[in-house]
Amino acid sequence: MPTFPLTLALATILTTGTALALTALNIQWSHPTPDALPLAWTYANVSMLLTTLTLWPIRKTPTPLLDAATIIITAIPALTVAALLSNITLTTALPTLTTQLALILLTLGTLQWRTHIPQPLIAATLTTLAAVAPIFAYLWPEFLPAAPQSWLTIIPAIAITHTSFWPAILYALLGSILTLTAPRGDKVTR
Repeated sequence: MPTFPLTLALATILTTGTALALTALNIQWSHPTPDALPLAWTYANVSMLLTTLTLWPIRKTPTPLLDAATIIITAIPALTVAALLSNITLTTALPTLTTQLALILLTLGTLQWRTHIPQPLIAATLTTLAAVAPIFAYLWPEFLPAAPQSWLTIIPAIAITHTSFWPAILYALLGSILTLTAPRGDKVTR
């Protein structure tokens, strides 16, 4: 029987809980507003995204499905509080939640390749998607203002703050393809 991923559960609780604490302390990382509580939904979702794309991939786990369920279940309390603080309705939350689930599926699919691709490379790729891509998205319009901007919503940190479902569809499709095409066998790379 697989063991419960306690460290991943604690990491999810810590990251999403920290997001709520930051909003309660009125600490803001974007355009300052008089009250940060309406930003709780964004903060909690960015924290969950970082857990999914940075902390989970570095974990050597024999049960990625249990890990995925753990992230989802342990994020529910903070996301619920964040939605209440931000006055988020189910209709407004649906694109974000769909994108979160799609990112979990993408990570799950990527982790299926651990037997043939070194885990540090997988973790670095997903971390880049989570942490470096938003920096790229910030710099893109600064240096290329005439270039198309709409494609930037594909970046996970941007996708979870928009009302479009197409990034979620893309991530879910990629995750499904990665899962279905993952090599089966005992070749393990370091």
